[in-house]
Amino acid sequence: MSRRSPAAVLAIAIALAAALLAAAAVPAGAQGTLSTQGYGFSSGEFSTRARGTAGALGEFDAISPLNPSAMAELGRSSIYLQYDPEFRSTQVPGNQTSTSVFRFPIFSAILAVGENGRGAVGFSASSFLDRTWAISDSALQNVGGDTATYTQVQSSRGGMSDVRLAFAWRFTDKIRAGLAVHAIVGSNQVFTTRQYGDSSQYVSANLSWDLRYSGKAISFGAEYQPVPKLTLAATYRRGFGLTVSLRDSVTLGSGRVPDRFSFGVRADIAKGSQVTASTVFTTWSSMSSMLEPGSVAIDSWDTAIGIETAGPITLGLPTIWRAGLATRGLPFAVRTIGVREASAAAGISFLISQGRGILDLALQRAQRSASGGLSESAWTVSVGLMVSP
Repeated sequence: MSRRSPAAVLAIAIALAAALLAAAAVPAGAQGTLSTQGYGFSSGEFSTRARGTAGALGEFDAISPLNPSAMAELGRSSIYLQYDPEFRSTQVPGNQTSTSVFRFPIFSAILAVGENGRGAVGFSASSFLDRTWAISDSALQNVGGDTATYTQVQSSRGGMSDVRLAFAWRFTDKIRAGLAVHAIVGSNQVFTTRQYGDSSQYVSANLSWDLRYSGKAISFGAEYQPVPKLTLAATYRRGFGLTVSLRDSVTLGSGRVPDRFSFGVRADIAKGSQVTASTVFTTWSSMSSMLEPGSVAIDSWDTAIGIETAGPITLGLPTIWRAGLATRGLPFAVRTIGVREASAAAGISFLISQGRGILDLALQRAQRSASGGLSESAWTVSVGLMVSP
């Protein structure tokens, strides 16, 4: 191939840049997996303990940053850290891809206050929406009269976090209440790289964006025991403004942090055993104005049921065993098609140093589906460690 003039090289460079920019606005339906559409995947903000019941225990769990009143049930100070790798397989007609994501979804610190830990002040940082994904495709492009083959990789890292400061108080043995303030913050790096098969004639092109998120919310929660062995819980989170900007300088979109309404019931069925159930309604559509045209955010109902029971001595340590089932809708559609998820989970806790440390383990299997032959399966392994002084 003959050497091109500087003007021709400049024209080719402009054509490549234009093509890359045109491809940079990634359609929601092309984000690699069913679970990471729109602004990302909602893991539910469940601790490992709650995840072992498929989320059913979330309203009664002091570590899950959902119902602030649950902290008053803990009765002691604690520090908690969690690790949740997820392994996904996505099937679309004629293609199957496998991906993995490694998250630290919750950090929590709770300080017990008052007589016998009657109250609690808690700080937590948890994953609100995880927008980590990557896709790759190859194609032909006409550049300066020539046909060039290229491989384009688009990827995203980061997402939104829920940073919460919460207060809880146990008024009586039957009534607990809590209040929390939330900052929804985070960043999201988006990368697009195009590499050409003939590297001697065409230079690879790279573009990147740094998106920033900022929003706030408040939440109220309560637990009430109307009769022995039965406890009811309810939570309301009120969302306020939420914005996405380019490096804190240019506002790209604005909406509102989704409201969340939840109700749970816990029944003690035997000594050391309890059954829990919960239902949650989340107004994800309040984020619709932040999405690109053609993308849809969908309000969702989530329902879960689970059991927790004292187990046998295992490896010389007391244990607690759990299992649960859940169904829910994911926040963001594939184009305009809603995504449903059904999951089953099991978990175990080991009580260490006479209960001053608790090691939680859970395994969850999820099946996600949308019409048009789209489906996704995922395994999530969850490990949580709580230490009390």
